[in-house]
Amino acid sequence: MSNRRRHTGSRANPDPNTCLGVFGLSLYTTERDLREVFSRYGPLSGVNVVYDQRTGRSRGFAFVYFERIDDSKEDAIDNGMVAVKDLFPPFPPPFPFQF
Repeated sequence: MSNRRRHTGSRANPDPNTCLGVFGLSLYTTERDLREVFSRYGPLSGVNVVYDQRTGRSRGFAFVYFERIDDSKEDAIDNGMVAVKDLFPPFPPPFPFQF
């Protein structure tokens, strides 16, 4: 059996915290991009884009940490999960298509 800490508390009604999960991101979204978007809601203590260990590519989600709980609430949607896929335009193809 694993020694990993199991989730405690209510998943349906989590305690307020300073972390927002950001999902549905482009593989090309960087921590700098997320800092630009979310810093307008308040000071950030950190931004972590999650990368695949083997390939080093983004897995399409990140965690944004605010310094204050009140700042994280202003942008919170659906229990602290925010979909921002429409904030960043799709990355252009690496070469123009020719027919």
